[in-house]
Amino acid sequence: MEQLEKAAQILMAPPDLVTSEQRHEAEQVFLQLRNTKNPFNLCRQLLETSQVDYLLFEAATLLRVGVIREWRDLSQEDSLQLRQYIVHYVVNRRTIPHYVRETLVQVVGIMVKRGSVEDQGEDRGRLLTEVEQLVSSGDNTMRMIGCSIISALMQEYAVTVKSTDVGLTWETHFKAKKQFEGTDLRRIFHFIVNLLGEVVKVEGKMNEELSSLLLKLLLYWRVRGNWELGHHALNCLVQLASLNGAVLINRQVRIKYLTQYLECLFSLLTSTQISDSEALGISNIFRKLLLFFPPSVLVALPEEMLRQLVENLTALTCKFAQGAAQEEMLDHEDQLYMEAFEQMLQSWACILQEGSSCNSSQVKQSATLIFDTYLKCHLAPPEGSRVPVDADEISETIQPDRIAFKEQLVLIGLCGRQAPEHSVPLLMQLMEDRISRMRTQLTHILSNNLTIAENSQLDQLYEDIHWLLLISGRTHNCYTKAGTTVDLREIHVSEESRRRELEVSTARMMSTVMRLCETESQALKANLGHLLSPEVSSSLMWFLRRFCLSYLLPNESFYTELSIALTSAFGRDSEGAAWTLNYLLSVVEQTMRLRSSEPGLVEDTVNLLVTMVDSKERGQHLVKTEGLMELVKLQQSGTLSALSSVAQRGLMQGLVMCAAALGDTDARTQFWTHVLDPPVASFKQLMSSETFTKQYQQEDMKKQVLFHIDNFIGAVQGCLMPTAQCLFSRLVGILGDSVRLLDLYHNYPNVVETVLELFVECGRRMLCYLTPDFIDLAPTGHGEDQEVVAAADVCLFGLNIIMPLMSRELLRLPTLCSHYFKMVTFIAEIYPSKVCQLPEDLMKNLLASIELGLTSFGADVGTLSFDFLVVLGSYIHKNCGPELPVRQGLRPFLKLVLDLILSQQINSDLLQAASAALYTLICCFQAEYQELVQSLLHSQTDQTTGQRLAESFTQLTTNVELTADRMNRVKFRDNFERFIANVRGFLLVK
Repeated sequence: MEQLEKAAQILMAPPDLVTSEQRHEAEQVFLQLRNTKNPFNLCRQLLETSQVDYLLFEAATLLRVGVIREWRDLSQEDSLQLRQYIVHYVVNRRTIPHYVRETLVQVVGIMVKRGSVEDQGEDRGRLLTEVEQLVSSGDNTMRMIGCSIISALMQEYAVTVKSTDVGLTWETHFKAKKQFEGTDLRRIFHFIVNLLGEVVKVEGKMNEELSSLLLKLLLYWRVRGNWELGHHALNCLVQLASLNGAVLINRQVRIKYLTQYLECLFSLLTSTQISDSEALGISNIFRKLLLFFPPSVLVALPEEMLRQLVENLTALTCKFAQGAAQEEMLDHEDQLYMEAFEQMLQSWACILQEGSSCNSSQVKQSATLIFDTYLKCHLAPPEGSRVPVDADEISETIQPDRIAFKEQLVLIGLCGRQAPEHSVPLLMQLMEDRISRMRTQLTHILSNNLTIAENSQLDQLYEDIHWLLLISGRTHNCYTKAGTTVDLREIHVSEESRRRELEVSTARMMSTVMRLCETESQALKANLGHLLSPEVSSSLMWFLRRFCLSYLLPNESFYTELSIALTSAFGRDSEGAAWTLNYLLSVVEQTMRLRSSEPGLVEDTVNLLVTMVDSKERGQHLVKTEGLMELVKLQQSGTLSALSSVAQRGLMQGLVMCAAALGDTDARTQFWTHVLDPPVASFKQLMSSETFTKQYQQEDMKKQVLFHIDNFIGAVQGCLMPTAQCLFSRLVGILGDSVRLLDLYHNYPNVVETVLELFVECGRRMLCYLTPDFIDLAPTGHGEDQEVVAAADVCLFGLNIIMPLMSRELLRLPTLCSHYFKMVTFIAEIYPSKVCQLPEDLMKNLLASIELGLTSFGADVGTLSFDFLVVLGSYIHKNCGPELPVRQGLRPFLKLVLDLILSQQINSDLLQAASAALYTLICCFQAEYQELVQSLLHSQTDQTTGQRLAESFTQLTTNVELTADRMNRVKFRDNFERFIANVRGFLLVK
């Protein structure tokens, strides 16, 4: 006792009072204590006599470990006495630390659950009777102890990560859980409800169905001022909102429960103001309600209640939208209203997307109100309520607004599409007004020689235009899960006059956006580019890209109904479409030429270009425009060399994709002479020059090399089936020269990475059109010896290069590690014979890396490593003799895998993969397996443990043929699960 207390004091002492050697010795004392077998009497002695808190905690922990490990050795009488002692100790020792008490009640929970497997919950019933007496005593401390015991029981019977691993099979866990739920869970629930009734002191009688709901709402009402308790009560209400399953046996019961819940919820909402800390919980309630009680169920509610639900949903959504806008302006760290608003929008998505159930005027009015509120929150006065923010106080954000608020904008767009006759003209009018004011302000600044700092109104205008573009882009069209777009042409408007008005407003919106483009263009020509907003320009390019996808020369076969007016303006064979494409191309060219110093804007502009050409209809028009050749000349002029890699690649990708629209071979050849041949010739000239050989290490020369490689990567990214052969024939020489670059720049990671990226893109984008090898690396059924696939040989050749480099340090890089193990496992699965023929040194390195994968990395890599052993072991078992080196190299893995399993060093997620690997290795090395088992049995000093271990190993291979086939592997897996459950409790002492 004295030694243990002294060791505890050393461990808890400040670092400056004890040496590391003393601390290490103290740790060894407790490690030895934890290895004590049959520790129950020792634990009782420590709990009764020690006054050191840490030692009490270690005693409680040792009790928990001992109960799990030695449960089979405890008689029913001993276990009952031990459980009763622990409860008695906890009840009578009120001053013990909280963490000691919680550990002890966890031991009680473990014992009761483990015992219920044999006594069907008899002891659990006795314990609950004791707990009810504790809680009914009126003593708050006793109530807390009783609640702790109930909480421990609930946690242990819940088959989750929180429950303790007590050495039971999953089947036994679920049986115990089901038995608990069928008997004592309901008893606990009624007891807790009665206890809550005492807490809130409910007056009068309540029917049984309403009592639990009302009690929880009253409890929340009482404790909401104390958020430490209030958030637990609110979470309970959230869980009740998602009540479902067998407890609500039919539709009638569901409607009755939902009606009662909503009555209580509406009463709560109308009697108080929701605080910011409650907003997230309240929004979660509505989200759960709409998820588990969709509109198809809600329509069965009384009409008045359904109206109240929509009204509350609308009011809270608007309130949270306003709160979120204030949080955004003030840059609050905790975005409580923002999260709550997004969850409310998700609730609306359930309603709005089920048009058949909820196509009512009230829903339409609510969606319009939400749309108007959101729009108002993002506009400056007088139309809006956005608070002006000093530009110096605006924090730098990682993502642009259209990405950061994408989900919001999508759902707000959905709200706007419920009443397009309202939202579209409104957006159009606001946009026209802001652009007119923008032109006026820029003219005023130009005529009076002012700076933007002297005219703060321009900042507010830019912010308004930015948000109008984002909201309009999501209102006018949205992407479907199928990858196509849905736009306003498919919105059904019953009255023909309103439909024409909507079409006119949509067309005017497009022309208004073109007017914004022209305003920016004129500002650039007047040398006012420094006064333009890059954010607005980026949003403009994003809007134009979405406009191209939906309205500009669309594939009309995707649509069941089309607007004649919009199709006449922007559809096939229309003059408007050709003019618009040419104009947009000039916008792209001007932006690239005059605003290349703004990387975000340039990348959005390049994305617009790629979208413009990523359509056969649009591409055929583009190749006829004069603007395309102007863009080609700009790209080859050298003035864009400062662009980011992404922008350079995107620009070349867009230009190369145009070639696919040229059906004539001669025309396509002529196009290549303008677009691709000049950069290829320039690169070859650079590589062959004496200057390059002498000065390749200089920064300017490296920039030239990277510029060329980025262009070629972009060209490859623009590869399509009609252009693949011509493109490859022009770039194959570049690939050869790139190998030389790897040699020259091997000490410059950025160059090496870019060159390797070129090869990766070639394999990803071009091989699919050039050769079928990549499609099916596996044999076609004629046998491995009859077919030689070049791709596999290339992979194995690459393996010879990569394997010597695969050190432990490199494999610590997660992405590299994952890709490496995927590659070797895939090769072993497809061509195990070639892996077995690897040179001896290479095979040693490969197997050493697999050993690292089993022992040093995460679950994903571990699974791949086990899979490697399965596929290679299965092939060796069927095709390789015992004398082959590869079989000898695989032999040590049998002991390694068995040790990992028995020492519990394998994550539970890996047990299935480990089972397959162990079975395969046993099939390959049956004699060695028997030797390992006998050695393990002889090492057991306890005869009972040895006997149980022998029985477990015997059962492991019972009714399983060691043929390494799938059917027997599945049988082995079932035995393996029982083996793990049996062995885990008694074999090892931790």
